[in-house]
Amino acid sequence: MTLADSAGLALAVTAVLAVAARFAGALTTGGAVAGALVGACVSVGFGLPGLAVLGTFFVVGTLATRIGWEKKKARGTAEASEGRRDWKRVFGKGGVAAACALLNVATGEHALVYLVFSGAVAAALADTLGTEIGALSATQPRALPSFRVVRAGTPGAVSFAGTIAAAIGGAIISVVSAISRGEGRDPRELALALLLVGVPGLIASLLESIAVGAGLRAPGFVRNLFTTFAGAFLTWVAILILVLGWVGSGIPQQR
Repeated sequence: MTLADSAGLALAVTAVLAVAARFAGALTTGGAVAGALVGACVSVGFGLPGLAVLGTFFVVGTLATRIGWEKKKARGTAEASEGRRDWKRVFGKGGVAAACALLNVATGEHALVYLVFSGAVAAALADTLGTEIGALSATQPRALPSFRVVRAGTPGAVSFAGTIAAAIGGAIISVVSAISRGEGRDPRELALALLLVGVPGLIASLLESIAVGAGLRAPGFVRNLFTTFAGAFLTWVAILILVLGWVGSGIPQQR
């Protein structure tokens, strides 16, 4: 299947999923429209592999929101609008991914852009799982970088459970990213995907917590864009370091 064929099928799936998510109560009407636009960009840019990565984020993130819902409501940490994502939330989490897809359309199909896209989505899921699972933590969260104890639901606060969940989120996207591109058969390929996608995703989510703890005051939409952009950027940096390492190892040492 060519990328064009894959993109056509992915577009059809995207439209169906957007409508289904709206009627299932996972998205508002505006959120469904925004999700369809993001999904369309990713479908055209990366075809079914990209949609698999983006879809994994949406499904896992939505399920995480519903875990312990009543407990989160009692604590005051549950998502607004009964967990339905509006257009700001969708574009905040998926805007950078959509931009990567459009960049891929403009420059041609490149594995590098796909990895950077995956890094952005890994950061989005790491941030979502860190927030949703961290909200259920039995211990009080702490603000970075001071590590002072804060109340549950404080923007940017982290917990041990939330950090583990964030790491798992980044790992999930890295595995799906590798497998959807026909890789991952060799454990070394999965390890490389984890290094280039999962780890940057986790670090990006922590950077957002550090920025907020250090005094960054911005709406959730901006913080989400910051986190996903950081994930994409850190993946690019990891790739650059890896490439430079390969080049450097191939240069004969002068005596």
